[in-house]
Amino acid sequence: NADLLKDFMEEKISLQLKDLASFLPGERLYAAKEVLQQVEILLAGSEVERAQVRLAQAEGKLLEIQELIKNGKMSLATTMVRNYSDQMEQFILRINKENFEELHDKLTALVTQQVQQIKVLTAIEQSLKADGQKELRQEVRKVIQVTLRKLIIALKQFSGTVPRQLVYQLKHIFD
Repeated sequence: NADLLKDFMEEKISLQLKDLASFLPGERLYAAKEVLQQVEILLAGSEVERAQVRLAQAEGKLLEIQELIKNGKMSLATTMVRNYSDQMEQFILRINKENFEELHDKLTALVTQQVQQIKVLTAIEQSLKADGQKELRQEVRKVIQVTLRKLIIALKQFSGTVPRQLVYQLKHIFD
């Protein structure tokens, strides 16, 4: 019964998050969206699942940042980049005997998500050309550098496990 209840709650939360997806920071229902995201993390069944949820939510933050920039809300976009950075700083996946096999199975997907986010961040950085966007551009550049460095360090621990094509994509971004 507990598994059924958990599945039901996950389904309802997923539906609510879809309904709230268009809300951006500064809008009234954005706080409800953030609370549901926290509940979504709490319902994840394992450390690896929590990592997947956190990465998916971080991807959503990047979409919000792009929308804020498009709407000319640079100050709010800068705040969101800092929030994204904080969220990624807290992205730590502890590897142990219980989750090693699950992590090994999902490692490529996790790395692919992070590479995609770095690509989005790079696109955001390149789109910020105007003088009034200099601070935001610097924030984004800093996040890219930190994220790349952390990802490369993590990949060294799993050398040979991640497909070469993905490593080459990462190297291309880094160069």
